[in-house]
Amino acid sequence: ELVMGRRSMKYAPQYSSGLLDKNHYLDPQAHSWRTVYVDNANLAVDLHNLAAVRKTLLDTYVEPGKSDVARFEIPISGPDAINVRIRLRLRKANQRWTDWLTNFDGRTEAVANIHETTLTIEPAGLSWSRAPKAAAIPAPKPVTTRFPSMVLIPAGPAVIGSDSGDSDETPVQHLKLGAYFMDRLPITNSQYRRFLRAAKKPGPVHRIDWAQKYNWIGQKYPPGTADQPAILVSREEAMAYCAWRGKRLPREVEWEKAARGPTGLIYPWGNKWEDGACEALDGVEVPPQVGLCPNRASPYGIHEMVGGVYEWTADPYMAYSRSTLHRNANEWITVFGDPSYAVRGVPSRQVGPATTAASRSEHADNMRARIGFRCAQDAYKRKVQ
Repeated sequence: ELVMGRRSMKYAPQYSSGLLDKNHYLDPQAHSWRTVYVDNANLAVDLHNLAAVRKTLLDTYVEPGKSDVARFEIPISGPDAINVRIRLRLRKANQRWTDWLTNFDGRTEAVANIHETTLTIEPAGLSWSRAPKAAAIPAPKPVTTRFPSMVLIPAGPAVIGSDSGDSDETPVQHLKLGAYFMDRLPITNSQYRRFLRAAKKPGPVHRIDWAQKYNWIGQKYPPGTADQPAILVSREEAMAYCAWRGKRLPREVEWEKAARGPTGLIYPWGNKWEDGACEALDGVEVPPQVGLCPNRASPYGIHEMVGGVYEWTADPYMAYSRSTLHRNANEWITVFGDPSYAVRGVPSRQVGPATTAASRSEHADNMRARIGFRCAQDAYKRKVQ
């Protein structure tokens, strides 16, 4: 734990790392020594469900008689002295485990101080240099493949998550992804019918009143909906379609990078909701056809990631920090019961801001009215139907 502030100013800014928040959770950027086990999906195993462990992701410790170095970058300015307090602390279990064990009654494990020291730093004795300005990352130009329906998302940085959305979207993650292809548009009824004919299967039917106008009759979609996004499709059916095309469902991080570009735009078209206005979808439950709002395309030229339908991804749902539970997806379901999967996208009926970082959770066999899909493909694979 580190706390640092200017000594002579009453209201001077204070910088810290390694503190616990009001719910006893550790700062995610803290320097810590611990062991982290993960399952097949590379998700942390920390609820004592050891049968799910597949490998050790992190194993950091300080051997007896040895030392380690923790580095922090903190801005300082002016001639005033800086007070620094540093503590080495120990807690036997993280707060997520404690919450699970005690049914979220607010209890926590005691934190023991192993060592503490304080320092006073005189800036006059330091060497100073101006921090270089961060180089701006230009927005990429759309790069098409020789397959007109797909777009190449080049390898590079991705900003995933949001600190201003739902709790399961935090914290923001800065990742680097390899190159991959993504369908430019959601799969339509006419495209899905070709698969159904090849597989000799009937089209989707959901026997509930609101779904009647979307139900298929055999292999015939409702009249006039050839170019409408295919909906009422379960995740298993979406996976089967993508596999038939030699592709797969996109990973959740792939979907989000394709929507936000490398710099993490709030919306595919930029950071202002009004710039993506599209009268063609006002009050529409499901877009009558794909591609109606070209001004809503992402930096890579991917369409309808906001203002289309919800879309299946390949990943099980899990809050990024797993320190809080999403209201729509209790994590105990994911860990101990039927799997829930992340769906992404914002429906066309949305009339106010809903960002590209937003996630929802659905059971794998759910067929809500506005869940469709698109496919992705690894960049090194070239043969596509």
